[in-house]
Amino acid sequence: MSLLEGMDANLDSSNIFTNPKHAWMFVDWSPGMSTYTKDARIGTQMQYVRAYVAGSKLLAELGDAATSAKFAAHAKRVADAAIASYKNPKTQTLREHLASQYTRGPGIG
Repeated sequence: MSLLEGMDANLDSSNIFTNPKHAWMFVDWSPGMSTYTKDARIGTQMQYVRAYVAGSKLLAELGDAATSAKFAAHAKRVADAAIASYKNPKTQTLREHLASQYTRGPGIG
């Protein structure tokens, strides 16, 4: 539980990941995902959502329904903040160039 609460220090008042301690960013070895970029911040934000959801489920299994509900609601707020801040209406993804740069191989439109 203290790990989940500690993660909150990296979120701003809008529940967006900000990396205030300037830690090394790593989401993946793909270009732009291992440095302080918008895509790495989005990836980290979504990993936070996964952690809050997993923590909520573990707390439920341990019988702590109140804290489980708290982190489940927090996971939704953090996910909603990411969607509100980063969703590209054109691609309907959180990454503007996802379809073109990372998923198309040679000769694919």
